[in-house]
Amino acid sequence: MKIDLHCHTKQIKSGDGEKRNVTPEVFREKISNADIGIVAITNHNAFDYEQYIALRDAVSDICAVWPGVEIDIQGSNGKKFHLIVVANPERAQDFSVGVSELFRGMNLVRRSSPRTERPCTRTR
Repeated sequence: MKIDLHCHTKQIKSGDGEKRNVTPEVFREKISNADIGIVAITNHNAFDYEQYIALRDAVSDICAVWPGVEIDIQGSNGKKFHLIVVANPERAQDFSVGVSELFRGMNLVRRSSPRTERPCTRTR
């Protein structure tokens, strides 16, 4: 079984490409084509519970979907890091509340250089 614990499904940051905005239909196609058995949705600094439910339901017969977030961190030396957090799917709504509280009042749109990246299902 293939597992993808780093899947972007929304354009969050200013440098993110439009292709990051994934519909349930496109999500199902990508998951099916890549033969993924478990995927974690890990958009930058945000968790969209409603999108999570829609994507989870779109692939419920072929793949388990776990809630997650990729947190942008800037170290004391100015170097940027990413921390991926994945939660128990049975606690997705609680996770959503926690992520919202964590980032409340913060401007999460950051300037970044455009880069080419495929949403979801990177194969190695």
